[in-house]
Formats: sequence, structure tokens, C-alpha cells
Amino acid sequence: MSINDQSKMEKSTRAKRRKNTDLSSAVDPLVTKQIVPRLKRRKTIAPTLSSSPSRFMPEFIGQDNHINIGKTAWHALCAKLNRRELVELLNRIVDINDLEPPYRMTSTEQAWSDFQALKSLDTINLVHVNYNHARMSYKHPLSLLTVDVNNIGTRVSDPYFQKIRFTCKGSRVISPKESWSDPIARKAIFNHIIDQNVEFVDRHVIRKALGTRRYIAAQYRPALAKALIDYIQPTSILDLSFGWGDRLIGFEAAKSAKHYIGIDPDQRVIEAGNTLHKALKQRSKKVALYCAQAESFQYEMLDQKVDMLYFAPPPFNDERYTDESTQAYLRYTSEHAFVDHFIVKAVTAAWRVLNDGGVLAFDMGDLRGSNRNEQKRFVDRALNAFKQLPDAYFIGTVGARINDRAIKDQYGARIDPIWLITKGTPHFVDQALFGKSE
Repeated sequence: MSINDQSKMEKSTRAKRRKNTDLSSAVDPLVTKQIVPRLKRRKTIAPTLSSSPSRFMPEFIGQDNHINIGKTAWHALCAKLNRRELVELLNRIVDINDLEPPYRMTSTEQAWSDFQALKSLDTINLVHVNYNHARMSYKHPLSLLTVDVNNIGTRVSDPYFQKIRFTCKGSRVISPKESWSDPIARKAIFNHIIDQNVEFVDRHVIRKALGTRRYIAAQYRPALAKALIDYIQPTSILDLSFGWGDRLIGFEAAKSAKHYIGIDPDQRVIEAGNTLHKALKQRSKKVALYCAQAESFQYEMLDQKVDMLYFAPPPFNDERYTDESTQAYLRYTSEHAFVDHFIVKAVTAAWRVLNDGGVLAFDMGDLRGSNRNEQKRFVDRALNAFKQLPDAYFIGTVGARINDRAIKDQYGARIDPIWLITKGTPHFVDQALFGKSE
């Protein structure tokens, strides 16, 4: 080896030592000792928590038992490690410390406080008359009533339903829980965080990246449910697709409604819903939850009729809550079968227990296909069937506003429509607001 070659090697070695030393002093002595040498190896580098009480990189674990890297430490890591090394470090912190998915941290006390805020919310301030634009085109007309976006109440269900929500898959993507368990999926999450040039990394930043880069199913807004109930003023409600408890929360917070019946084939949400109802301590409210399929439920067993059918069915196979055979997307695999044998059959069966003057609030929109210009159509077919029910009248929509900065207020609101069908003459609605009934 020539003298020049030896000199180059020595300079390279000194540079590497300076890099390791600088990183050590900027972050923590453990960084030089633990991170830098190990990042050059791809093998498992430490025992899991189950075999050792010690933690890997405890200075990067916050009081919430999740990754928490402050501004100074994060900037130092970004300066001293390349992208691959940084992602690998974050992955190892998760794996070795066996960190749970980045759930939103909501205590039962915080959930209770959010519920009290929802009870105090005057929903009349959320309701406006506006020219509405839906995501999709429909043959049935949209009406002018719009409910603004409001996130009060969204934390109420967290202690009871959040872990269940994280098991929901999409049609082309695994669940948040599965993504968090997959190091390759986590790489996409951590790469997204680096791309965003964040100032620090904590549970909230990671959760946001998980929802953006992978998938977290959307949550129904309890404030929307309360606004709709406050407007219609039912005493009793039958929810044909109970879900994750957010419409129950809207019911619990509304003054007029006293009796709620929920149906869902997922036993987990029924148990969580009963726990939630007890925690909310609304003793004047009666709640009955049934683990069953809405299309085959024996509605005759109910001891009373209801004023409102609330139906927000799953969006076909776009949300896959479990792999059990009771799920509608597995029972009815075509779009027409999903409408005819699940949605229409469920409403037809429940229609018998709807009081005269009562209303069906059908909260569903069409979906985009694999081709962005393709529209999977459900709504018009379902509405045409609903209008054939005894004394059924289509009276219009309530628009659930969505966040969309592309359309300014003066041009109208971007909404998801909630379709209203009444049984007989409606008692709750100004006909001029919705237009002529069919």
C-alpha cells in the first residue's frame, strides 16, 4: 500500500471518529456506544423487553411510553445519521422496546370532559343554508341544509373503541395495527416524517404520519350525530350499523332522545358500547345493543316503535372491520348484492318499527373505483328501493360538511350527503328548505 493510500485511510478513519464523537456529545454518550456501531449491522442487536428490564435508548422514550425525541436531539440525529440509519434507529426503538401503536392519548377523565363539552354544544350554530357540492354525482337532488365540521366529542370513544378502530383494514391496505407491527410499513411512516422536516418526533407526529402514509379509518363525528338528532327531535332511535359508538355519543349528548337501540355483528363493539354507556352516566337514557346482522334481525322483538332510523352502513369493502363471516362485505361481494340484500333488506325490515311521521337518515355516499374516474354506485339504487316502502317520501338531504379548501364559502360547501326519507308526513322539517317532496 502506498504512503498516499495510507494517508487517505487515516484521514477517513479520523473523520469517522470525529463524526461519532460529535454525535455523542450532541445527543448522549449512549449514541456513540449503542447507535453508530450497531447501525452498520443488520442483525438483531438487543434482547426484547420481555427478556430484559432495561430499555433501548430510554432518553428517546417519553412519559407516555412512546417515542419522544425533542427538537435539539432530533436535529442532532438528522445531522449525524443518514436517512437509512435514522429510519433503522426509529424501527429498532419500536421493536426492542415493544412500543404499542401510536394511539391518541385520551384518559377517561379527558373523555368525560370532551363529552361535557359536546353536551353543552349548541348545534344550531353548526347548521346553515348553503349551496352544496358532493364528492360524487347523484340522480337524486341535494338540498341546502349544511352541518359544519366540528370535532368536539371525537375523543369520547377513545378509551373504549380506539384499539378496535386500529384493527380496521382498507380494501387495499392493512390495518394501522398491522402496519405498526411491520418494519417495512414503519419505514414508510418514518420516511414520511423525515420528508416533512418536522422539528421533533412524538406520538402525535407518528400517528399523523401513519394516517397519511398508511391508513387509519375515518371516525364519525359525534357533533354531526347530535346536530342531526337535535334537528329531527326524535325520542327514540334505531341505529342499524352501530359501529364505533360515535352516534351513540351524539344520542347521549342530545336532549330530546331518550331511547337508543344499536345493532352490529361485531361483538367487540357491542361490549365496548355497553361500557361506554355506563361510563357516560346518562341515567335518563335507555340503551339496548344487539350483536346481530341488521338485515336478519328480528325487529318484532323490540318492545316499542322508534322515531328515527339512523343508518350509516359500512362503505362496501373499503372498510373491513373484521374477517368474520358476519361482515356484510364478505356476505355480499358485488355492489348490487350489497345494496339489495344488505342495505335495502335491513331498511325494509326496520321500516315496520318506524313510527308514522318518523324519518330514515341514510348516511352513505358512492365510492371511487380503482380508476379515479370510476364511480361505484350504491345510493340511487338504494333510494329508489326506499321510495317503494309504504308511505315513504324522499324529502332531501342534510349535507355533512367536509374539510376542503378548494371550494370557498361563496361558492358553496363541499359535503357528504345524508339522505332523508320520511314515513308519512314529516313533522320536523321546513319543506321550503328541502324543496318539493317526491
